[in-house]
Amino acid sequence: MELISVIVPIYKVEQYLDDCVQSIVNQTYQKLEIILVDDGSPDGCPGLCDEWAKKDSRIRVIHQQNAGLSAARNAGLEIAQGDYIGFVDSDDYIANDMYEQLIAALKGTDKNTAACLIARVFDDGRIVADKPSCEDNVIMGAAQAVDASFYKKVCNAVWCKLYAKTVFENLRFPVGEVNEDYPVMIPVIIRSDGMVLVNKAMYYYRKREGSITAFGYATSRNAHFMLKNLSLIGEQLAKNKLKCSRSYSFFLARNAYDMALAMEKNKDKLDESTKVLRKAYRVIMRKKILSYLCSRYSSIKDKGLYILVLTNMMRPVYRVLNKSL
Repeated sequence: MELISVIVPIYKVEQYLDDCVQSIVNQTYQKLEIILVDDGSPDGCPGLCDEWAKKDSRIRVIHQQNAGLSAARNAGLEIAQGDYIGFVDSDDYIANDMYEQLIAALKGTDKNTAACLIARVFDDGRIVADKPSCEDNVIMGAAQAVDASFYKKVCNAVWCKLYAKTVFENLRFPVGEVNEDYPVMIPVIIRSDGMVLVNKAMYYYRKREGSITAFGYATSRNAHFMLKNLSLIGEQLAKNKLKCSRSYSFFLARNAYDMALAMEKNKDKLDESTKVLRKAYRVIMRKKILSYLCSRYSSIKDKGLYILVLTNMMRPVYRVLNKSL
């Protein structure tokens, strides 16, 4: 029975941490090494981590100065002893049989990564789960897995997945960046020769107003890193001769739109350097407009907003409709 190392980066999630760790401890697949990485959290999280280590011998705790999500994940990877690696963000939780299902899905295949669908948990208590495309597991080659990631048929994040440890040999997360999963996405798929998708929502992702991804997204620093990562992914595709130009065009358009929309909502707060980057995202949106507007993977609402953002008409239209951004 193989050992799974589960890495949990922790920062300012005191009210959610117990639920997260309990869901890992309760896994039906019991051969786990649970690595809690306290990334200098200023609340009660360090003490909660130590208390959990006393309760369960499978739990190891790292206390370090705050260095960010990527550094916390990297710290866990450095000490992980498992045959397989999993990541769970500390404000999320997982179904009791998630790792049992994922490791079973890899058996009998030549793939090194298995993924599941996700359920989004909102502050008002709503839970919205991804709808499975079929009941069976889907085995994808590298190009198919890249397409699925670009079209968000599989979540781009590193959580909701299980990896053979060899996938992360000499591969680490870029420290200090937003969307830190993007630079490792293509290398992980290449090293795994694709992916196995378990068509069940087993990872519960909290959509919090104060989360890292929701807070301060439209900043010059974040916008710079996103542009760099989008370009890097294109280089990785070319280097590995993956013919995913159509899905990559959609991916570029969607991420440019997401960033430009965030900038539009915070337009009055943007500094001059961010305004320059805003123009760069609008250039991408203009070049890739057909990829987004003609895609079945973008909603009618987002297609409309895409046009409003691109034509600088979002604020005037919202004023006429008496709606807030």
